[in-house]
Amino acid sequence: MTMDAAIHRKRPFGVRRAFVIAVVLSLCVLALLLARRCTCCLLILDDLVPFGSGVHFPVPPDCVAVNETTPGATFAAIATQRLYRQLDPGRVTMCRTRQSAEIFWEDLLRNRQWLPSYVPGTWQYRRNVAIAATSEAPNGTLVVVEMFKERRWRYYKHVLGNCEKYAIWR
Repeated sequence: MTMDAAIHRKRPFGVRRAFVIAVVLSLCVLALLLARRCTCCLLILDDLVPFGSGVHFPVPPDCVAVNETTPGATFAAIATQRLYRQLDPGRVTMCRTRQSAEIFWEDLLRNRQWLPSYVPGTWQYRRNVAIAATSEAPNGTLVVVEMFKERRWRYYKHVLGNCEKYAIWR
């Protein structure tokens, strides 16, 4: 048999079948490994919705917007958390309510949309992060909330690593 004839000779049918089966099995194993991560794909696709599209932090219904300077300690607490989470400055909302700060925080814990972060006073709904602080005064409680957008790739890593935790957002 010449060298050219050996090169052009086809492989036996059994070898080709084994190769095809091995490729299909490896693709199935790969699909099973990635299937768990793909359950959070909807959260990532929802990220394409622009900021401010109906995402509001839950403040008490009787909270009246105020236009005054933020108390220094309250603003410093929010700025510290913002720097800790490496967020860019966001929009600030201030309002005054008649209910106490304790009731405000308890209502937030019952909220099923905004999840509390590991850092007290920080809440997250998808890529939106809110840092809230309260300040008691004789005429009511001042609620200060600053809204941010978490950096895109950090959010993706965060969600893909904890898909079961964020299933409530689907």
